[in-house]
Order: sequence, then C-alpha cells, then structure tokens
Amino acid sequence: MANQGQGGVLILGPGLDDGFLERAQQAGAHCFILAGQSLDHCLEVCEGAQVGILLVGEEMLPSDDSRGMQHWLRLRTFRLVVVVSDHKPMNSQELFQRSRCAGVVRAGTVASELGRMFDTVLGGEYWLPRSVLARAIDELLREREDGLTKRERDVLRLVRLGKPNREIAEMLFISKETVRWHLRSIYSKVGYLNRTQLENLGRKTVSSENSPKRVQPASSKQ
Repeated sequence: MANQGQGGVLILGPGLDDGFLERAQQAGAHCFILAGQSLDHCLEVCEGAQVGILLVGEEMLPSDDSRGMQHWLRLRTFRLVVVVSDHKPMNSQELFQRSRCAGVVRAGTVASELGRMFDTVLGGEYWLPRSVLARAIDELLREREDGLTKRERDVLRLVRLGKPNREIAEMLFISKETVRWHLRSIYSKVGYLNRTQLENLGRKTVSSENSPKRVQPASSKQ
C-alpha cells in the first residue's frame, strides 16, 4: 500500500453515496476523513490535514472554468478524483478538462479496484484512459509553443471572428467575467494592447484568406 505519511489522507467529499463511502473505506489501509456536503468545507478540511486525494461526485464540480474554479485548482495541493454515477455516460476527457482531475471512477466500483486506484493516484500517477492523457500531452506541447492555453485559443479565435464577449461566453459556456479575464491574459502573452488590435488582425486574416490568389503560369519546357 501507498505510504500514509504526508499527503496520504483521503478526503471523502460531497456527492458520494453511502455504498461508495463504505467500499472506499474497505479498500485498504488508508486514513479517511468525511468532509461534509460542500466543496468549500472540503477545502477547509484540506487546509488542516496532509491530504493526498479528495474524492467528489461529478455533480459537485463547478459548471464552468470560472475564475473561482481556476483559483481553486491553482491553490490545491491534493489530487482530485471524480466519482461518476453508474447510470450516466463517463466522459473522462470532459471531466479532466474541467477539473484537471487525477482520476475518474464509477460510483459502483468494487473495493479492490478502488484500492488499486488509491495506490496509483497517491503514487503520483493518473487513473485515466490513455487517450485522455495523450490529448493532455498534445495540448501541453501546443501551449508551450504559442504560450496560450486551449481556452485562451478558443477565446482568441472567436474574438478574431468579431464575436462580442456575451456571445463568446454563451458559446464557451463560461461567464462574461471569465472571458474578460482570458482576454487580459491573451493581451499580455501575445503583445497586443487591446481588443481592437485582435479584431483587426482577424479581419486582415479573413480578407487575405478570401482574396483571389495569383497563379504564376508554369514555364513551358523547350
């Protein structure tokens, strides 16, 4: 079993049914703490314990990548595992993108499998499909190339199409404040001072793409 020293405590957060809680505590020699019915309370508990994993039900996650969500992800020192209902489709890719979780499991997972998952995640690895991890690596490499995150590239693409903040927020399922926060980050990374410069660049790009191309005649062979 994984070391239960620093970072070995497992927090059982909100959104978990009694059956899952019972199987989790049967999974092995881990130290568990029950942490109420809200993420805020979970974070308070995490501050006072050497937490390795926080488990929460999928429905308890914030619905978008709002600034508060990003702040929460940035400050946490534990690894998040999301528990999905047995009766819902499991979209590990979407859950990973929303929460940067270290694992996704079904609520009905048996105790022995939960034990393997706990040891894997506490050991610094992920309990996710390989396809999810492969896409995450691809995105990380692209971010390093242009300095923008995937969501910042989504916002930039829509700004260049002339979309207002309200419409961008609706299309990306985020708040208008989150759009403004992404734009400030984009300005600092790409060297533009304001939105008008981004929009003008978009119009030039579209105009260039739509203009007829001059084709040089092929030289005839002698």
